[in-house]
Amino acid sequence: MAGLRFPPRLTPTTWENVLLPRRAPLTADGRWTRRIQEQGLHLDFSRVEFADMSALARALLLVDAAVRDGVPVRVTLPTAELPDAREPVDAESEEQSRAAAQRLLTRRARGRGDARAFMRQVGFLDALVPTRWPEGTVRLDDAATVEHLAHAEDALGPKPAAPDESPYVRRRILPFHWLSPLDAQELGASQEFQGIVARLRDLGLSQPDADALSQTVLVELLSNVAKHAAAGVVGRPPRSLVGAVLLDSVTYGRRYMDMQPASSELAELATTTRSEVLRLLVGDSGSGLVTRLDPVQARRGVPSGVRPVSGQRLTEAEDTVFYAFGHSSHAPDSYGTRGAHNGLWRVRHLVKSYGGSVVVRTADALAGLVYTESDGQVAITESALSRAPGTLHEVQVLTDPKSHRNPLSWVDRPEAATGRQLRWVRCVFDPVGGLGETGRATLLSAAREAAGDPSVGGVVVSMSLRDTDHLSRSGLQNALTSALGVASALADLTAVAVLFPDADPKVLDLSVSGLHAEYHGGPAPLSSPILVHGCYGSPIWYGGSSPLRAVLRELSRNGGVLAVEAAMRRWTAAGGAPGAELWRTLERCPGLFDVSDGQVSLVLSPHGVLRTLQREAQRQLAEVVEDGGEDEGVARGLFRTPGLRITRRWVDSAMMLTATIGMATAAYVLARKVEKVLAGRGKGEPPTMVAHVSAAPRPLAARLSESLALGGRHHAMPGELDLEGLNPSERVQAGERVVLITDLLSTENTTRRAAAAIVAAGAEPAAIACVVDARPERRDIQLLNRSIPVVSLTDVSIDIYAVDGRTPPSGDAGLDVVDIDPILRHPVVPSPPEPPRLSEIDFLRLCTGAPDTLSLGHLAGPRSHSSAMLHLDRALRHPETGTRITDILLEVLREAVATVQDVPGSAGRRPLQLWYAGTPDDRYDSRLPVAVHRRLRELDHEVGQLVAVPRGVARNQWIFPTAVRHESAGQTVVVLDGRATTGTTLQQMIRLAAASGAAAVVAVVLLDRLEHQEAAALRMLQAVVPTGGGTPVPTVVRFVSASSIPGEPPHDCAICATRMRVQDDTAAPDRLRRHAAQLRELLRPRRREEVFSSAAADLFAVPISSDDVIDYIRWRALLLQALRDTGSRQRVVDRLRTLLDDTGAREEFSRVNLLRLLAAEQQWLKLPPLRFTAGRELLAKLCVSGLGKSANVSPWLRVQALMVLAATTPQQLTEVLPRLLALALDEPLLVDQMFLECYRLLRRPPHDSPIDLSRLRESLLRCRKVLEEQRTSGSPGLADEHLHVVQQLITIADHKARPKPDDPQKAWEQLREDLGHAVMRHRLDSGLLRVRDYVEDLEDAAPSQRATQDARSDWESCKRHLAERALVCLPVLRHILAGEYVDDQLGRREHERLMRLLPSGITALSEVTERLDRLLRGPRRVDDLDWQLTRNELLDRLDWWYRMFLATHLPETGKRALVVDLVSSAPTLLEPALHTLQSASAADIRVVLPTSAAETEVFCPGPLLHDAMDHVLDNTRRHRVSGAECRLEVAWTHETPGTAQVSLRTTGTRPSPAPGQGLRTLDAKLRPFGASLTGHALDDGDWTFETLLALRLWEGA
Repeated sequence: MAGLRFPPRLTPTTWENVLLPRRAPLTADGRWTRRIQEQGLHLDFSRVEFADMSALARALLLVDAAVRDGVPVRVTLPTAELPDAREPVDAESEEQSRAAAQRLLTRRARGRGDARAFMRQVGFLDALVPTRWPEGTVRLDDAATVEHLAHAEDALGPKPAAPDESPYVRRRILPFHWLSPLDAQELGASQEFQGIVARLRDLGLSQPDADALSQTVLVELLSNVAKHAAAGVVGRPPRSLVGAVLLDSVTYGRRYMDMQPASSELAELATTTRSEVLRLLVGDSGSGLVTRLDPVQARRGVPSGVRPVSGQRLTEAEDTVFYAFGHSSHAPDSYGTRGAHNGLWRVRHLVKSYGGSVVVRTADALAGLVYTESDGQVAITESALSRAPGTLHEVQVLTDPKSHRNPLSWVDRPEAATGRQLRWVRCVFDPVGGLGETGRATLLSAAREAAGDPSVGGVVVSMSLRDTDHLSRSGLQNALTSALGVASALADLTAVAVLFPDADPKVLDLSVSGLHAEYHGGPAPLSSPILVHGCYGSPIWYGGSSPLRAVLRELSRNGGVLAVEAAMRRWTAAGGAPGAELWRTLERCPGLFDVSDGQVSLVLSPHGVLRTLQREAQRQLAEVVEDGGEDEGVARGLFRTPGLRITRRWVDSAMMLTATIGMATAAYVLARKVEKVLAGRGKGEPPTMVAHVSAAPRPLAARLSESLALGGRHHAMPGELDLEGLNPSERVQAGERVVLITDLLSTENTTRRAAAAIVAAGAEPAAIACVVDARPERRDIQLLNRSIPVVSLTDVSIDIYAVDGRTPPSGDAGLDVVDIDPILRHPVVPSPPEPPRLSEIDFLRLCTGAPDTLSLGHLAGPRSHSSAMLHLDRALRHPETGTRITDILLEVLREAVATVQDVPGSAGRRPLQLWYAGTPDDRYDSRLPVAVHRRLRELDHEVGQLVAVPRGVARNQWIFPTAVRHESAGQTVVVLDGRATTGTTLQQMIRLAAASGAAAVVAVVLLDRLEHQEAAALRMLQAVVPTGGGTPVPTVVRFVSASSIPGEPPHDCAICATRMRVQDDTAAPDRLRRHAAQLRELLRPRRREEVFSSAAADLFAVPISSDDVIDYIRWRALLLQALRDTGSRQRVVDRLRTLLDDTGAREEFSRVNLLRLLAAEQQWLKLPPLRFTAGRELLAKLCVSGLGKSANVSPWLRVQALMVLAATTPQQLTEVLPRLLALALDEPLLVDQMFLECYRLLRRPPHDSPIDLSRLRESLLRCRKVLEEQRTSGSPGLADEHLHVVQQLITIADHKARPKPDDPQKAWEQLREDLGHAVMRHRLDSGLLRVRDYVEDLEDAAPSQRATQDARSDWESCKRHLAERALVCLPVLRHILAGEYVDDQLGRREHERLMRLLPSGITALSEVTERLDRLLRGPRRVDDLDWQLTRNELLDRLDWWYRMFLATHLPETGKRALVVDLVSSAPTLLEPALHTLQSASAADIRVVLPTSAAETEVFCPGPLLHDAMDHVLDNTRRHRVSGAECRLEVAWTHETPGTAQVSLRTTGTRPSPAPGQGLRTLDAKLRPFGASLTGHALDDGDWTFETLLALRLWEGA
């Protein structure tokens, strides 16, 4: 066979290189060569280690054409076979060792295996064996593919790498599909096509993107194939080939060199916008676009008019391809003409709106268009190609290009004042006719009324498309056309605006542009213009002449007002007739224009439409809230909200929006309000994400995302009971600008929590949108030192009363208050009363009859952690207590057995058989069953043998056997369980008992720890059916008592989380580190034996009684109920108020035990109701009162109160800090805890800080004064230590509060001025050198007290200078300092240490301070290894700070400090740098410089700029053509503000086919400075190559 053997990298370029015209299988006229006809076609992929999807598509089309024409085909696939006898090892490998050669062969084999796996995943292998091809026409010579493409490991030879474990598995791919030829209408009903559309969504495309691309690009290209590809083809019509892959920006940026020539520009745009790129391939092996369209174009004599970027003249085939992208107003008699435009026009238009490229490979041409800017296109071609069968379209689209989606397009523009209002009509969109008869009549009536009312300026009609599910149908364009036609027919009566609030603007723009093209040059002109809105972006004018639309667009861009001279210029520039024609045209549209006072004003404007929608939304929603009923989502009565407010109405926002303005219109209005408020506050940067609070309707969040140009993607915020906010795996990433959407805003509690979670993730809550704002005061929400704007559809008071949540409004005292379910958000339906059982508190008191049965502590069980524990085994072993517990359980058992004993046994009772889960040798599991079994026998019950059912643990879950070997026929099985936590044991034991033949099953649980609803469901159980069917077995489940004793998995343990908050921090002052270590020891997990072997105490070793433990559990039970029950939330708040009013000691619900609980399990502070404002304020007052000095109170109790206060209201802690310090000066423990809490607050990032740093700094200064007074009057040693701690805290606060530059150039200039100049004047290095000398001398002699004081003072001065002059500038220079240039200048080790400094440089300074303080305060122990280690570490750090920042002359180089030397290298004068080219050039290279670069300074280090110039000169020498004149011309321009672009063009050189690494390396070094270095070949006269150097102009501070 005639073979085509492909290289290891199979890309479109290498494919075309292999199929050069001299080796092409097709002749120039599209016939198979004689050799192919005689020998057949052989595609040899055996060496391929990497395959591009586009190259594989070319292969499939070539094979399809060969099969259709009867040419035999053989395909050789790559395998991971090792060794590969067909592939010779090159000479270099033969010279290497055998091991090296073997590694090379293994690597190549692995690459072939990966390529084979990729071919399978993209559907290439399946596409090679379609059922429609005659059997045997395509031969796959690899044994692994004979039996319907078995996996590669089934091939002959050694076992290869598993193909499905290749790195390609993670790619999002739409595999190749062959589709039958169908026209547009048939595609709409095709299951194959609908499957492809669904797969596009599965790739990760948003629904609007998937719909737009499928209904436009796919439908257009596939219908073209059906209509035209079969023309002139003998035999079966060709099928369409479809495939796609979605690449992230990083992968695309790495891979663009393997793709089409268009992709380099797209790679830069994708990387900049972080957009994913969809590569969509659609092709066929038919007659080809050029064959079908070229005769038509020749007959019409219409050239495309396109000029490619290369400047070369187009071939006829290339010109034909570009012609297919353009409009055509002739009759539909050619390939791709649809009555108004060529077949690729829609594809081009949509790709342009997204940003991307469309490239066509057909005949011997490759041509396409690239759109990387919203207002321009680049044409590309590739010449000298061989003939290819059919046509292959490759469409690349940026699915989220922020540069192309600009939702802030008009809301922030000025607007002309107009006194005329618009009337809004809501119609239902008809997917067939656009508008139904009812909608047409309603719209016509509104238009006539508007025409007859001088105060009304027009009609706004809104139609929601998504409600009709039309987007899955191919008739979208026709339906939109019909709807616009109906609306435009009324434009002669009055001004009309049409809003499609959930339509993608790209689809609307495509429809409108198509309609305009159809009418262009037609017999009848379009009617008066109407304004068309999509869900985002600029509105579109539909109708009227092209010059009139140009004037309308200009009016819209300028706020609706133009001078008559400007209007005339725009009219004539668009082709309008000069003279009075413009004014006659405007007079024919009186509802649109007002011409007076030398101005043309627009009566119907986008702002007017938006105002109408906002006014109507406000009015309709307010009316429904005031007077609506339950059908409209408004319930009336007295309701207690989950936020503990009393209201007369409860609103279901989803129902209300559906019944009034519609979900899509609501989202549109909210989106425009968000844009306007952000633009008005100077926050014009658009949002990047929508997040919805749990109460907000999800459809509203999705529509809001679409209306903000975010593709419908939205993120669900954590619910009310989710503790930790956002997990690291959540989609909200640092830097996101998030719009929060909620339903009704009243207390702000839930919304504040969601916003705080966003801030904690490093994102920014840009705005809060809500349906109803029911707050008493309409204002921004203040949170974490930021002001978040709030927008709403309506501001309505819903009569919210009584902050205490329990006082009904006046006049409503007789009405019952209905609680709102906090999770489901609807009124609670009263449930039937629960059966009586022993209360938890009574049961615990019963257990205290046995000594040491209750205790607190961090108890670590085998499967859970808890803060309180009941030693049930010890209670059961106690004679009296055990008997009482057993008797109580027996009473419950008797009642349960009586329920199922409907058929008495021989003694009137059915025999009992007791089962329990566990083993007989486990005393804890068997204690209760043994006691019950013994007691039943004592009472003469007929009881069989005690049965132990084994169970095991897997993945922290109980595992039970499938069946047990116990016969229970005719007996009642009694399942006994000490406690039920998940219900698994109960369910499995009942299953096993029923399967064993039990006549009835009774399950009795001593302690119920299940969720309330789960326990209720089990109590309702009456019978179960054994596995396999049979007679139902009567079953009953009963619980003796409830239990709120905690038990959480270790990873959810609240005490472990509290312990982690005080983990060791090497930058903290030593005293605080010791205190934190003490806390960690107190809070460490302990085994049950360790806890119960000592006297009862709480987590902080404070002695407690059994009553304290019971009260601790009582509080916990109430807080647990409050999570799901609004009434219980109210009871918690009531208890807090009672504690504040009652100063005496309480046995129940005491303050001390509440604080114990909250200090141990701090998660309750993040849950309702304690996280509510009312709960926090009450709790803070309790904590402050608990901190009052009392001689008989343990200091650790006050520490617990302080911990709770810091976690509840940290701002209040900072305000009372000096007063608390004065009260606690004689309790170092409490002082240490105060400062530890302050340190933790200071370590929080600024964006997540809950306190005012300036207030904390003031409090710390006052604390320093208090400690200084104590040092002079009392114990100086302790005061000195605390003073050192306070000074460290003040230093951190100063650094955080210090203003920081917000621009890299400002930071660079500040470093140069503040640090560089001071270092050069020897003002900073002496102090650090004296400190270093002091530390070095410590080993030789003890220092004097004066020397010690001087060393401390010198270091404090150095630390202040470093913080003020250096550290404050480093964070904003992060990208520059992380770059390759700085890495090369500093060296890898120094660079890594500098990068570790960036997140928190003050921490590194604090670590030096602590080590120095350790040496200054501690004894001098020269022989101690730890002392020596501390000293050596300190010397190393001091030396590093000196070399990096403060050195005037480094000993090894004589240069300044590394950072000072770096910042001194920029800015650079551009002109001298350019002149170095002339001085360094050889005699045979002539350098032409620009006349003058003036005094232009650029932000680029001088050495780096000179390296770039030298590299250009070296490249010119290296690539010059021998004997040719070599000239280097330099020019520079200001193409964009703030940028200088230097162009270096050469003649007499021969560029290499593949770009080298030099330009890329220098470009990577320049990028952090905002510069770039690129090069490309030229074909413009004598010029052969151009290098472009873009530099940021220096703006300084």
